Amino acid sequence: MATKITKRDNFNKLLAIPAVAEDEGMVAFINHEIELLDKQKSADKKPTARQTENANLAPQIIDYLLTLTEPVSTSDIAKHFDVSTQRMTPLLGTLQTEGKVDRSVVKGKVFFNAVRG
Repeated sequence: MATKITKRDNFNKLLAIPAVAEDEGMVAFINHEIELLDKQKSADKKPTARQTENANLAPQIIDYLLTLTEPVSTSDIAKHFDVSTQRMTPLLGTLQTEGKVDRSVVKGKVFFNAVRG
């Protein structure tokens, strides 16, 4: 499979063309576009408001699950935190991947409990 040609590759190819290299305006434009690509690539990406909320919600979920003695369903956890199950499901999946919660399926319904220890 061939590698994908990027904007940067195309700009560098344009700079290699003698007619383009002689035109100072084109060279300045191309160099400016390359600088914009560099700036875009190196920009520090701040988390969105929702990502920050989710990061703050994860420890609360674990604390809640630790207070329970039996596994609880995703919808019950979502109701406790007043969020949708569509928002809770990926949060619980991430916590499971991190090994902080256990997932079990009983008769087709998914239940979670905190990993103790």
